[in-house]
Amino acid sequence: YTAISKEGATIAFLDTAAKQKGWKTIFNRKNAWVQYNSVDFGSKKSRFVDLNTISATGGTVEIRLDRINGPLLCKVNVAKNSEWTTIYTALTQIPAGVHHLFAVNAEDKSVEIDFLSFK
Repeated sequence: YTAISKEGATIAFLDTAAKQKGWKTIFNRKNAWVQYNSVDFGSKKSRFVDLNTISATGGTVEIRLDRINGPLLCKVNVAKNSEWTTIYTALTQIPAGVHHLFAVNAEDKSVEIDFLSFK
């Protein structure tokens, strides 16, 4: 990640006893966000996003281009769950080239993200 909102979002290890497993983003407030700079979509036509999530409450994460309120790529509906689940969601637009990417918590609910990838 490149930047994170000042409130409602934190970064933590997936497992503090095994830090090599990586980190996660934790959203706990509406409009909290995390930014990824210079995501290169190249000439490949990505049509879907995979978002690996966990949430005790369920919620919605929006994936946006270039700014927090930028063009909406998709809304990912996260079901209430107690295990990491990868959600496969169709994009509403097909990006090309290099863009900043924002994952935004659309509701005042708690959602954790391990990773996102485009296919």
